[in-house]
Amino acid sequence: MRTSRNLWLLGMSFLLIFFGFDGFQQYITMYLRSLGTAHIGFLSLLLVYVAFMVGSLPAASIVARFGAKRCMVAAVGPYALYGFSLLTESPAAILGASIVLGAAAAVLWVAQSAYLVRASSTATYGADAGRFATMFSVGAASGILILGILLPHAGYRIGLATFATVPLLALILLTRLDDLRGDVQRRNWNAAFRMLHSPSALRIAMIWFPFNCIQGFVLGVVPLRIQDVFGTTLAVGTLVGLFYLTPIVTAYALGALSDRIGRRGLTLVTFPLGIAGIGLLAIATSPVLLVIAITILALNFGLARTLTFALVGDVTTDATLDAFSALTWFVQSVALTIAFALPLILNGDALFLTAAALIAATYVGYHPIRRTPHADIRRRIAEDTAR
Repeated sequence: MRTSRNLWLLGMSFLLIFFGFDGFQQYITMYLRSLGTAHIGFLSLLLVYVAFMVGSLPAASIVARFGAKRCMVAAVGPYALYGFSLLTESPAAILGASIVLGAAAAVLWVAQSAYLVRASSTATYGADAGRFATMFSVGAASGILILGILLPHAGYRIGLATFATVPLLALILLTRLDDLRGDVQRRNWNAAFRMLHSPSALRIAMIWFPFNCIQGFVLGVVPLRIQDVFGTTLAVGTLVGLFYLTPIVTAYALGALSDRIGRRGLTLVTFPLGIAGIGLLAIATSPVLLVIAITILALNFGLARTLTFALVGDVTTDATLDAFSALTWFVQSVALTIAFALPLILNGDALFLTAAALIAATYVGYHPIRRTPHADIRRRIAEDTAR
């Protein structure tokens, strides 16, 4: 009963946080382009995820020391701060808040991954991950859709101010969570950095790269492509909403299915789906092709997001959980950083084809371990990081 309560509180908290944050995050590049500073939008998103990347591995020690509950509570405020910084229209304020947000987000998500596994059970990792992914996606999708409808009528300033406030409501629920912690000694402060010396941990972590690279494109260049092709802000909310609506329909079913048949086969599907969706974006200059590309990417996100939440529990022990969670978020932040940096260097077909090639390269890294049972991977990671 306590398990269900904790999972519900966790899911609803993230629903509120990302109703607000994903709602306004999706329109940052468009908002700043309307002010004549579109480059600040890309630079801001880039700084968020660079800070996320730098903070991911140290976040494991912070979560182990203070506990996942306290860390999640402390990390909520910077989400609201970032939203309000956009209203200042000051590049310095926006970029400063971006760095603070990235560091806080690293702590939030490492804590979330560890808490979700500890609040769940081995037999239901997939189903519980599916429930969480469903609630998270309900928040993100509805935030994007509602703000997309609101913006043409209320304008950016009212819309941003309203949605920046919503994450703070999650504090009411997060403070009611049980304080679940692992039996991790303080001497393990550098455990996440030792993960970098584990070949098994690094290879399995490649699974987290493709859908986060795609997510970065959906946050950065895809809204601009949609606006250019369709000529309306409403189309952005509707089409990008598919990216978050799909997990609402599929997450629990896919998670429960993975509990029954295993996650290895389903995981392999995420690589070709990612390559196909990104590759199609290179030629998606018509509404039909753009819709098909986004649909493929949305299906991939729904599958990958659910599986990866559960995979953390499959390949870790209690002693390695916080550190491996940090490694997965480090890889995800690298993927997102690349996705935001590439548009500053490349454009057109070269941009999307380069991203597709990067996803293919990560599969090459994952390939040697694709058939290894998760129990063996769990043992290898524990042995590698205990040295």
